[in-house]
Amino acid sequence: MISLPSLRAIKLQIGPPSAVLALALSSSPAFAEKPFVLSTVTTSLLAMTCRESRTLLGANFCTGYIIAVFDRMSISREICPSPGASTEQAVAVGQQFIAAHPELWDRHPAYVLELAFKPAFACPDE
Repeated sequence: MISLPSLRAIKLQIGPPSAVLALALSSSPAFAEKPFVLSTVTTSLLAMTCRESRTLLGANFCTGYIIAVFDRMSISREICPSPGASTEQAVAVGQQFIAAHPELWDRHPAYVLELAFKPAFACPDE
């Protein structure tokens, strides 16, 4: 049996507030030069895959990728789709934006889809 230390035995050493803030800011996407991503999917590959899909909701890579980004943004409240929003609508917004903006194909596809979804499913001003 593996024995784990009790929570009382674990002590976290937190540096001075300025050091903690500097660490947080340096790892923030807004302050990083270029975010590190593991995905090898490019926007041009996604655009090609979307162009080749036979149906808007065909069970394919294009639809899955677009909906995954949409769901992540909705869950994290980066976008606020109405209760009547549909998969078809989200996929159409993503596909149309990618096709209309080949100048962004050198950017990561999740970033490009964020640019599409934020205005299309904007959150009300709070």
